Amino acid sequence: MKDLGKRAGTAVIFVIVVLGCILWNKYSMGFLFLTVVFAGVQEYYQMSEKRDLEPMKWAGMGMAGILYFSSFLYTNGAHWDGLLWINLILPFFLFIRVVFDHREGAFSDLGDTLVGIFYVAVPLTLLNFIPSFAGLPSFSPFLILGFLVIIWANDTFAYIIGSKIGKNKLYAKVSPGKTWEGSIGGFIFAIGTAVLYSRFYTELSMLDWVLLGGILSVSGTIGDLVESKIKRLSGVKDSGKIMPGHGGILDRFDAFIFCLPFVALYFIITG
Repeated sequence: MKDLGKRAGTAVIFVIVVLGCILWNKYSMGFLFLTVVFAGVQEYYQMSEKRDLEPMKWAGMGMAGILYFSSFLYTNGAHWDGLLWINLILPFFLFIRVVFDHREGAFSDLGDTLVGIFYVAVPLTLLNFIPSFAGLPSFSPFLILGFLVIIWANDTFAYIIGSKIGKNKLYAKVSPGKTWEGSIGGFIFAIGTAVLYSRFYTELSMLDWVLLGGILSVSGTIGDLVESKIKRLSGVKDSGKIMPGHGGILDRFDAFIFCLPFVALYFIITG
């Protein structure tokens, strides 16, 4: 009962903080996801160390933060070409550093450093461009909120249905708790949530929301499996301990982060 109360309290605080930051203004939203970038990349590197790798943590976190922050500035009016060049050139300094690192695993560590940036920071960088891909203002909080609501519906009902009637494992070697029944149930409720949300957020059509619901459900589930695989290889239960009873930032945002490239691609294709 004590653990349940801790989980519930953490969940309430988490939802309030996330919703407050997204809805308040563009700067609070930017700060929220910049925090997710830093914390998510740090958690990834901590798990890498469990796999006997030595990623360049501070360099990787710094590059990830610069990548996200420069895209935030660009999409909010700072159209300075130097922002693009900074992000193109910075990774090459890591290669220069590796030249003077004579350890046998130096290049493996470099690769993992870049993977952490690509896995966490690149999708969240795309988040800054998704509204413009959709033909909407750069600050479109209810669009981003819609993505989260659909993902939360998918995760919640996949868990409920899976725990009640789930018998066929989705991918037991990676995530023993996930079932096909739960995933299909989550998919159905994600589509239903998308339909309901389309009545509230009419800047996109109902068809757009239905298709996005499917994309978010499927890619979000795969994103959960990807993070589960990373944790299994690292021998950890949670990506971090920042949220009592809920694990780390990646445990809460893994599905959201992974779905963003697919959402961006949808808007690029349909735009």
